[in-house]
This record gives sequence, C-alpha cells and structure tokens, in this order.
Amino acid sequence: MTTTSDIRTTAKIKVIGIGGAGCDMITRMIQNRISGAEFIAIDTDKTTLPLTGAKRQILLYKPDTQGIRTESDISLGSKAARASSYEIEAAITGADIVFLITGLGGGTGTGASPYIAEMARRSKALTIAIVTRPFGFEGRYRTRIAAEGLDEIMKKADAVVTIDDERLLELHPEMKINEAFKTINETINGYVSSITDLLTSPGLINLELANIESVMRNAGPVWLSSGKGTGNNRAMEAANKLISDQRSGINIKDARKILLSFTGGNDLALKEVERAVEIIRKAVDPAADIAFGVIIKQQMSDEISLTLIASEFAGLNDSEQILKRLASSGSRQEKPSESAKTYCLV
Repeated sequence: MTTTSDIRTTAKIKVIGIGGAGCDMITRMIQNRISGAEFIAIDTDKTTLPLTGAKRQILLYKPDTQGIRTESDISLGSKAARASSYEIEAAITGADIVFLITGLGGGTGTGASPYIAEMARRSKALTIAIVTRPFGFEGRYRTRIAAEGLDEIMKKADAVVTIDDERLLELHPEMKINEAFKTINETINGYVSSITDLLTSPGLINLELANIESVMRNAGPVWLSSGKGTGNNRAMEAANKLISDQRSGINIKDARKILLSFTGGNDLALKEVERAVEIIRKAVDPAADIAFGVIIKQQMSDEISLTLIASEFAGLNDSEQILKRLASSGSRQEKPSESAKTYCLV
C-alpha cells in the first residue's frame, strides 16, 4: 500500500481559459490560489488578457479580428486560433493534462476551443474540456451556436464536462443573476481543483495520472462533482451530495466507470469509506467498475470531502444525446451484479 508522503511526483497540469468567459473563469481560479497548475489565457480581445493575472497570455490575432472581440462569429474564432497555432502549441508542450475552460455561445470560445483541443490531444495530453451552455434568455442564436460548438468539441477533446446555465436557473429559479454566475465560477473552480488535488496531494491510497486517464481518456461526456460532509454521518452526507448533483444535466445512474477520492483527517474510518462507496454503487450502473483512493489531511477535523469522476454512460456518446437527455440525477436501488468491481488503488 502506498503510504502518505510529503513529496509526490506530480503530473504537469495546464489550465487554459479561452474567450471572454473562459478568461474570466481562470481569473477566479488564480484569485482563489488553485495550486499545482499553470494558467494560460487565450482571447481575441486584447483588453481582457492583462486582467486575468495569468503568467502566459496569448492574443489570437488575425486581420479579420484586428485584436478585438469576435462577438458570435465562430469562424473568426477558429481562424484566429489557427493563425496563432505556433504560440498555442508552445504553451501546451509538456503538459500531461490540459483543461480547456470556455463559455459556449460566443465567437472566440466556441470557435477556437475545438482547434485548441485537437492540438492538445495531438500532443498526447489528457484533454478535458469544461464548458458552459448559455441561459435561455441569451437568445436562440447563442443557444444554436453553443450546440454547434459542443458538437465540435466533443469530437476533439478526450472528456467534456458540460454545465448547463439554464438548468441552474431551473433548479434555483429565485437565484439572483450575480449569485448564478458566482455559482458557475465556483463549480468550475471546484472541478479543476478536485483533479489537481488528486494528483498533487500526498495520499494514504494514491490516485495517479493513469487512474484518471482510465476514466477520462477518450471518454466523451463526463460527470465530475464533489461534496463535503460533517458530523456523525459525514461520509454518507458527502456521497449523497455527489449523486444528487444535477448541474451537468447527465444522469449518473448509467455510468459504468467511476473514480472516487476521499479526503479526510486522521479520524477517517474504514467503515465510512465502505458506506460511501456503497451509496455510490447503488446510484450507478450495477456493473460499473469503481476505483477509489484516500487522502489524509491532518488539518481536516470532523469533515470529509469526496470527489467523483464518472464516464461511459449508456446511450450517451455525443452532443446531440447530451442535449436530449438533460435528465435529473437519481439513485437506483438495484443490488450490484456479480460482474461489478470495486478497486482500492495502491
């Protein structure tokens, strides 16, 4: 069994914000001091890049764009990315994992992201796109552009995590608009930090890059969520939060590959891990394979944090199916089949 160590070999992680929304999102990550990753800002708008705080900034420039916003012309975003391929390739080089963060519906993020995803994947980096779809009130045109962009990025990235802004509005109809955007930023923040923590935090039972790749490489749509619990039933509380997360619009009950990470203090009990895994198992495909790891942080007292990555969803392989199946998350109570497996990663 791998024991806790203060020093751990880490994967090289790069987080790329693309377009106005993507750059805004990585600005929040930098402000929140997410560690273990290099941040790169890419945009056609020369006024937004210096505001991000990213050490590496790439202005996508082409005579058509003249260093200004592309608005909703995705052809300009794509052309600008291709014209800047040398700078983008240099920024991606050496990465083991590349996160692409963007808001779909605009010209730069929607147009440039598929090409950048293709470049990242060609470099052999695990390429994870985290994208948002626009609110309904933003108009049918942006919704259509976003759908086209999602279709393209699904073809290029290894894994795609989709956050449906409109679904957030459906779940919380009374939420104020500033709270909605804050929630979206915090959600994406959590997605990125949860994976960087898996790879950079010393673990009692370590999760390695290969474990994450086994779930996310060539995966297509992915469920990614995290939950926390406190008190006597903290593990079950955190597990129930995970399976009830409806922000992605994907139904977890059809997932056939699961990666689960526990983070807790020295008082984390084996029985708690067992109970949480059982809750997850009942919520997913009965034949799903579940692998898990454990991170011990001494500063965590009376609290447990769980991170869940799920993939290989039955009947969910492309963007059209994602858009059709914005289903509610639910728990399925069947007993696990004999073919189901659970792995403790050592």
